[in-house]
Amino acid sequence: MGCSGGDSPDTLGEPFGYATLRDLSVNIQVTIDGAPAPSVRVQIADVLRVDANGNLPESLVSGSLYFAGLTGQDGRVVGELRLPEIVGEVAVVAHVPGTSGLYSEPLLRSAWGPFAPSARLHVAASVLGNLDLALTTN
Repeated sequence: MGCSGGDSPDTLGEPFGYATLRDLSVNIQVTIDGAPAPSVRVQIADVLRVDANGNLPESLVSGSLYFAGLTGQDGRVVGELRLPEIVGEVAVVAHVPGTSGLYSEPLLRSAWGPFAPSARLHVAASVLGNLDLALTTN
């Protein structure tokens, strides 16, 4: 026994592993009016939240950008990203002028006005490997 009275390192079993980052696959299909949307910039960033009183965040800029890519001719963006373990939810952002899509925080669209992206959807990081993002023509 050691000083703590516990087992020796040889009898503890599996070695201890500590990870602060995890690697995730990105596979997002973007459509406009149901058709694949090529050359759309897709970003994965920190979530911005409106508080319970409807107040906007102090900064309207996301803290971290984890991924940016363009969709191919098939309307799909595929890649890998490294995400901190503590981040369980992210914002998927896409913009095509003249289109609109889902917003998890509609007040942000109003606050950004004409500079708002087409869609800004909060999703669990675990779904980034199989996500559809639908935009419609305004």
